[in-house]
Amino acid sequence: MLRKEYYYLFEIQYLGFRYHGWQKQPGVKSIQKALEKVFRYALGTDEFKLLACGRTDAGVSARQSYIEVFTRAPADFQQLTLLLNEKVAQDIRLHFVREVDATFNIIKQVESKEYRYYFSFGEKAHPFTAPFCQHWSGNLDLPRMQAACALFVGTHNFAAFCNKPKEETQWVRAVDSMEIQTGSRFEAEIWGKNSYYLQVKGKGFLRHQIRLMMGALVLLGQGEISEEAIRESLLSGKPVFKAYTAPGHGLELHSVKMSL
Repeated sequence: MLRKEYYYLFEIQYLGFRYHGWQKQPGVKSIQKALEKVFRYALGTDEFKLLACGRTDAGVSARQSYIEVFTRAPADFQQLTLLLNEKVAQDIRLHFVREVDATFNIIKQVESKEYRYYFSFGEKAHPFTAPFCQHWSGNLDLPRMQAACALFVGTHNFAAFCNKPKEETQWVRAVDSMEIQTGSRFEAEIWGKNSYYLQVKGKGFLRHQIRLMMGALVLLGQGEISEEAIRESLLSGKPVFKAYTAPGHGLELHSVKMSL
């Protein structure tokens, strides 16, 4: 078994459009697999382990995330980071590194996360936005969707907004804030006038929770469900409407606040 003797924390960024999520899986591309390959090359050994502060789904991107690297020998990652970024795919970047110790827990020391779901509707979006923005044709009742965000804020039973749960899953989670913002940080001609993002903040989220909340807002904006249906699902922990999971490529892990 690998003895975890040296510990390094990396801040990373990636565009998830070409990947089947963070976790390594046979037969598909993943962020973990791509990083393990380049670390193996840079270190010249298999005696290391990568652990992420959280897993992302297929297609999901990260503007700021963290990985911890465990090695059996010390490494000058300040220098090796240059080599790692040179060899890894262009849609992945290792942005920052610092050494930590055995008391550091990359999962437990996450204080909060901010996710953003980028979307547009109406006239077809510019194709260059396809890797990071979901487009819905037709009209969405945006004011109604914006007002309904308040339904999710606070501590609720989110069992109706989780996909493929495990027996030990804790349904009760807290959403610190949730709102739909106009415009985005992408300032380019490809960003259309009906382009927005859902901003969600909290300590931790269930599998597909944000995509299911986004899906519920879209159904509401299309007139398929009511605010009361969302409210009842949160109160009972049981879905009272057919859930819709918004596609993964519109979702971005925007930032992670870590206690260091």
